[in-house]
Amino acid sequence: MRKHPVLLLCALCFFLAATGFGPAAEGGASKKHKPVKKGVTPPPLDKEEPQGTSLLKLEIADFNGPCAGRVELRNLKGETLGAFAGLHWAWAEGSFILRVPVGSLNVRVTGGSRKCVWESQLNMNKDKTTEAVAALQTYGQVYRAGWVACDPFLQADAGAGGRRYFFGTLKEISIAARAEGVEVLGLAHADALLGPQSVPFRQMPEGKTALALACEAVTGGNFVPLAAEKVQLPENGGTLYTLGATTEADTPPDASLLAVGKRLQDRGGLVVLNHPTGSSGKTESELTHAAENTIFAVVAGLPFDAVDVGRGEGDLDFWFILLNQGFRVTALAGGPGLEEKKSLDIPATGCYLRIPSASLSPGEALESMKQGRVVVSNGPFIRLRIDEADCGGVISPGTAAREIFIEAISCSETGDSIGKVELLYNGEVQGQWKGDNLQKYMRVDLRKSLPHVGWLAARYYSVDRRLWALTNPVYVRAVNLPRPQPLAARLSISLEDSQTGKPVNGVIEVLEGETAITTVTVKGCAEFALPPTAKLRINAEGYNPLNWSYYRDGEARQLIEEWEQAGKLREALTDPEAYARMRKILAKSSARIRLQPVFLPE
Repeated sequence: MRKHPVLLLCALCFFLAATGFGPAAEGGASKKHKPVKKGVTPPPLDKEEPQGTSLLKLEIADFNGPCAGRVELRNLKGETLGAFAGLHWAWAEGSFILRVPVGSLNVRVTGGSRKCVWESQLNMNKDKTTEAVAALQTYGQVYRAGWVACDPFLQADAGAGGRRYFFGTLKEISIAARAEGVEVLGLAHADALLGPQSVPFRQMPEGKTALALACEAVTGGNFVPLAAEKVQLPENGGTLYTLGATTEADTPPDASLLAVGKRLQDRGGLVVLNHPTGSSGKTESELTHAAENTIFAVVAGLPFDAVDVGRGEGDLDFWFILLNQGFRVTALAGGPGLEEKKSLDIPATGCYLRIPSASLSPGEALESMKQGRVVVSNGPFIRLRIDEADCGGVISPGTAAREIFIEAISCSETGDSIGKVELLYNGEVQGQWKGDNLQKYMRVDLRKSLPHVGWLAARYYSVDRRLWALTNPVYVRAVNLPRPQPLAARLSISLEDSQTGKPVNGVIEVLEGETAITTVTVKGCAEFALPPTAKLRINAEGYNPLNWSYYRDGEARQLIEEWEQAGKLREALTDPEAYARMRKILAKSSARIRLQPVFLPE
């Protein structure tokens, strides 16, 4: 067939244009080149990026259907393309359309540590729409087994101070959470989130109401609002109350704090002891202060249901001590890591929560946390089953052999493989299984008698110990122990003149917070019961009134100072004898109060 000369001419013009010798693309300028001398290699021509734009219609989905993901777009030079309308901080969900430059485009979509990364190179043509489906494959079948990813400590502070973990609106945070595989959020500092016109909720006249409505508006799918700190969301949103012990400004739990914890538990809320060993503190004084407060909180009966163990080995050792003292306390972890990391990324560290039903509600989430149906992790997954009891369950001790099943699955992050899997019995390693080279899955089946009361847990470490996972215990006991109750204390007190040492008669008001709960008449000395958090207001005729704290000013303070001077206060956190000594002192103590006489002018 003869080739038409017009077609040949067009083809020649297209070739010249493509190689830079013909007219430039629309909107550009023609390029002039100097003549090349013989024998000289011409300098390479700069490769021009194609001009114009194209449309990319991208759908993000997993085996459940449309989902969220973190989208990264790069050109052939490796430069990141961003600031696209409708793409919230690189997070998106479902199906959406972006206008992108013409040319080759590398698209990468991630969906959290449990999903494999989807990548593709697309050729974008001018004024045309290219369609693609980012099919995120779930790794390890964890979600199908009834476990959902959870971050109960997401910091959501839009302030300009040291805590700027995530800057955005509630909608943007919920999309980002789903993209990272986080299916339950406990919003700490939620009142600092940006609302309408980018105004933080705490700066609005009706900020709490607006925040509650915003949470209701985005609730659905994988997002479950849990109120954190003192922010109250709707009653059906649940309550997650965190207590920190990391700064010098913190004070030991007093009567009002005990009352708040009890109220929250009565309404179905969850109280968490946050950073119990002060692992996020900056100075030694902050660390010792946290240790002092935590020991007192445990002995005085602070009504907490869970402990944050995600900050380091110290918090984990502290949790082990609680378990060995008979407390049934859930281990949780989450949050964005150190305060210095001002990242917009939601972290992988969090929990896997076992939900008994197909639907996820705040009530079910909180109940699963309370019962300990939780695996703490920064990516991998591990589960433990003894007979028919999963983590959080209770079995009876006995000499008969029990069927123990452990399943470990590494996360989809590149480089993660199983280093070792351990079985813990009351904190001691009872079995250890090492992974082979690049092993991603391990199953352990064994039979073992469990004659002693206590707890069992399974632990996962990656090859470099950077990635880890830990189950909450299966408890071995005949009955469940109740939550920690406030300790009943008894005080023997004597009043005397500071100059003569003679006995003094007076009246003592016992205060819980600012409320007087009882009055005691003292004739030199007296003995009476009181809460360990109580303060005394002492009055005697002719003497200056005196305020005295049972914990701060009594024998318990002397014990704290003894440990601090010996440099052993931090060690006391993970020493069962330390708690026993503190409990003994607070249960029955004595005090000698020397009152200053009032000197009247002559």
